Amino acid sequence: GHVFDTDEPTYTVTLKHKITDVTPDKPGQPNQPVDPNNPDGPKYPDGTAESDLVKTVTRTIHYQYDNGKEAAKDVIETTTFKRNASFDQVTGKVTYTNWNELTHSFDNVASPAIKGYTPDINNVSELTVNPDSKDSNVTVVYKADAEKTHVKYVDSDQNDKVLKNDDVNGHYGEKSDYSTQPSITDLENHGYELVKDNYPAGHVFDTDEPTYTVTLKH
Repeated sequence: GHVFDTDEPTYTVTLKHKITDVTPDKPGQPNQPVDPNNPDGPKYPDGTAESDLVKTVTRTIHYQYDNGKEAAKDVIETTTFKRNASFDQVTGKVTYTNWNELTHSFDNVASPAIKGYTPDINNVSELTVNPDSKDSNVTVVYKADAEKTHVKYVDSDQNDKVLKNDDVNGHYGEKSDYSTQPSITDLENHGYELVKDNYPAGHVFDTDEPTYTVTLKH
């Protein structure tokens, strides 16, 4: 309702930039309007999406035998970093709060014990990560332990005097190809007679390191 006069006044209309907050629960959608009812209005700028406000970092520990088969279930450790942001609807400048954690530490993880096998990593060390860290993987490989079986040949006519000892070497879970027959044949050629052969053909190596007796007589 201004009425013109001779003074030619200047009036000032003051505005300010509107600031909008975004959170991990209510992130922005870059290049989409802030107000869906005003498609020509300010848009969410880059840097306001959920992926800019939430960073998940994962360490996965795999356990496998040296043939590649699974030895134990994976251990999966995950942490999530979060922060809020605000942006200027005029300039599009985005300002972030601090992350809820600057760093996070994954604990030291002891490799599970598996009978007859030894892991190449006994303990997966503690790992410190931050929002810029990449996902990581650690593979622990289990190798079969060296095992041993003893076979002794005795003379029952001489109070089980030991005629011969054989040490049979292998690895846990393996089937032995050792045979007592060559030694028995050799002793028979020297006048002995087989009484009993306690060695099980196709012996499978275990952790107990047994001794088997082959008994002969004159």
